[in-house]
Amino acid sequence: MAVDISGIPNPIQGVCYQPAPTDYNGNQGPGQKYFDTDFFNSDFEGFWSASGGGRGDLQNMADLGINFIHLYDWNPPPQRDHTGFLATCSALGLKVAVPFNNSFCTNLSSWGANAVYAAMTEIYANSYAGNTVALWTIANEFNQGGGPTPQQIAQVAQLILYYEAQNSVATLLPIASPTSFAPAVNPGIVPTQQLQAAFAATSAFTATINSQSVTIPALPANFFANRYIAATNPQNPGSSPPASPGGVTLATWLPQFAAAFPGTPLWFSEIGIGIENSCAGYPETCVTSDTQQAAFTLNQLQVADPASYSFLLGSCVFEYTPDYQNSFVPVPSPPANNYTFSLLSDNNATSASVNFTIPATAPAGGGSTYPVQCLNTSKPVYAAVKGLWNPKGSASPSQWCAIASQPKR
Repeated sequence: MAVDISGIPNPIQGVCYQPAPTDYNGNQGPGQKYFDTDFFNSDFEGFWSASGGGRGDLQNMADLGINFIHLYDWNPPPQRDHTGFLATCSALGLKVAVPFNNSFCTNLSSWGANAVYAAMTEIYANSYAGNTVALWTIANEFNQGGGPTPQQIAQVAQLILYYEAQNSVATLLPIASPTSFAPAVNPGIVPTQQLQAAFAATSAFTATINSQSVTIPALPANFFANRYIAATNPQNPGSSPPASPGGVTLATWLPQFAAAFPGTPLWFSEIGIGIENSCAGYPETCVTSDTQQAAFTLNQLQVADPASYSFLLGSCVFEYTPDYQNSFVPVPSPPANNYTFSLLSDNNATSASVNFTIPATAPAGGGSTYPVQCLNTSKPVYAAVKGLWNPKGSASPSQWCAIASQPKR
């Protein structure tokens, strides 16, 4: 039996999606209105929904031909309610990768195991597995250091399979753990081998779920072959030329991956480049710019064509919105590189915004407001991705905005 990828779009034309208000500036801690990094829920509909005057990010993704969303943070019930977000994705035909982020992995002995169980219950109890939620992801770039170990990632996989067994789940979703495109030799391959080894060496452990101590069985020997999708996040050029000869490109790397993992599906969970690094691997005459960013990203996507590689499922472009989680407001000049990856622009957090009110039912921050910025479609990288994935689409509007019912003062 091979990995069941029937619920995953063919090919994946995806985006990494991590919206946040411009006054976020980092997790504010328990009891504060921004007590987590999850904005895909009923408390922050102003970003992703068009109802109630929201910006409608999910609806607007159709302009690019998007069919898949890679998320990074997911706070399960009772803290957050994602059913409205998932219902909207379902109505629009968008598939979602639901994440168990690094914190799940490193807190298994306290709240992590129970959180995995609660997150899966929300998905399965509301019948979103397979038709909307297509994939579980565990951690992100563990090989960057400071995050979970491969063994902790394997334990989360054990918890997923435990939930399935306890609840007689019929729709089994594939599992991925996106890695950084490192080390310099065999990037993306070495960390996947480390994960493969960890999956093969699990043992039973004890966890607390719903206030009960339970035994979580080891993974089956065929887990990697039957459930795992490899995932990595390259910031390397697609090919040479236009890049300089001799470096690692996606064109040289993809056959190496296929040789290392015969029959294993692969997904580029992040692809793209920030403006500051947009000449990475290119000749010295290259000049960094938003135009070069577009050329770099387009070259990556053109090379990473699933039609050319039977094992390649597709790519998610990093990222849809500007990154306020790693780039504080006011945005410095020049902006931090992470901030400049985005397909859409908000003129360095100076575009018009609308304030939305957090519902009184929220665990914290009820009655407080959060700003939703206008997003501009003027970046060359937006046009490049649209030209590849939705070439027959009508002209894009100049910006996506929420309805100004409560202007920001």
